Amino acid sequence: MKFPLVTRRRLEKAEIRLRERIGKLERKLEKRPTREKFEERKIFCIGLNKTGTTSLHDVFEQFGFSVGEIRRGERLIEQWAVRDFAPIIDFCHTAEAFRDCPFSLPFTYAALDAAFPNAKFILSIRDSAEQ
Repeated sequence: MKFPLVTRRRLEKAEIRLRERIGKLERKLEKRPTREKFEERKIFCIGLNKTGTTSLHDVFEQFGFSVGEIRRGERLIEQWAVRDFAPIIDFCHTAEAFRDCPFSLPFTYAALDAAFPNAKFILSIRDSAEQ
């Protein structure tokens, strides 16, 4: 089997093309958002229980979001009752996505929107209680 003659010129051209490709890939990687850029990314599911919040929780995890502990959020109900949103906002620094109580309760979304102006809110609903 004969191999084609590889000249120095052909190698130099191949090296130039390879360096150009590597440069393009490096530029693409630089443009990609890093995990640090998403540190304050927040998503709140503000729908009531039984409106698909567990499914949303699963989707958040599948997409790599850290999800707030539900039980820990539920323990903040007393603070919510007196409209002390500071502990709820502090809790929101522990993860990126949250669901159920206290996030589904009235007035909570307004405090969260003020604390996290770039947050996304998902309102999940059901047509009827029988669904």
